[in-house]
Amino acid sequence: MSRGKMGFILAALAALLLTLPFSARSDNTALPKALVNMSVELNHAAALGGTELKPGNYLVRADSVKVTLLRGNKAIAEAPVEWKDEAGKAGYSSIVTESNKIKEIHFFGKTKYVEITQ
Repeated sequence: MSRGKMGFILAALAALLLTLPFSARSDNTALPKALVNMSVELNHAAALGGTELKPGNYLVRADSVKVTLLRGNKAIAEAPVEWKDEAGKAGYSSIVTESNKIKEIHFFGKTKYVEITQ
């Protein structure tokens, strides 16, 4: 192979490698897809994201960055989350509170739970 041809091939490969990061980037600006939609019972008053919640049944919608508690179709409270691994599948859905603030939400049958990061 001639030196000129080899130089051309190397230049073409370098150009291709430089364009890969731009083509791999996602332009998807849509809202994160819900990973979990589940009903959970709150047994006593607690706060989530600065909002006081009354005892009762809530729909929990968790995605990759936040958790939202809803009553009916109305969002009542939301907070940022970090996903953590369970030791195994959760036997039931539960809300963990500390000083009347929601700290974790565990989901029935799931091997991951959310930790409130706020």
